[in-house]
Amino acid sequence: MGVPDGITEDFVYEFKTTSSRFLYNYIKPVALAQADLYGYFFRRQRKRVQIHIVEEKLTETFESNIDVDNALHVLDSFRKVDEGQEPKPPKEWKCRSCEFRDTCPLYMQRFK
Repeated sequence: MGVPDGITEDFVYEFKTTSSRFLYNYIKPVALAQADLYGYFFRRQRKRVQIHIVEEKLTETFESNIDVDNALHVLDSFRKVDEGQEPKPPKEWKCRSCEFRDTCPLYMQRFK
């Protein structure tokens, strides 16, 4: 499972840091989905997500209800991979700095 960065009686809290606005666009959906999962597991109704963009010295804040449908969709995707379905590969540029590149079957299939 996982541990949220914060939790109250009312909401779960997730915090991310990214170096640039470009990467922010990739981090945001992940952070929101992670908060949805925490809200679902810990039975909270709301989420607060903050993402700090280092190059802008700016922190974006999002507060909303937990999206249970999104949490269930993510869990269903995990189930399918557990049952043998190939996961969706990451963006090609992410593989360049990935510490698991040399042992990753997705990387091996795509680039070798």
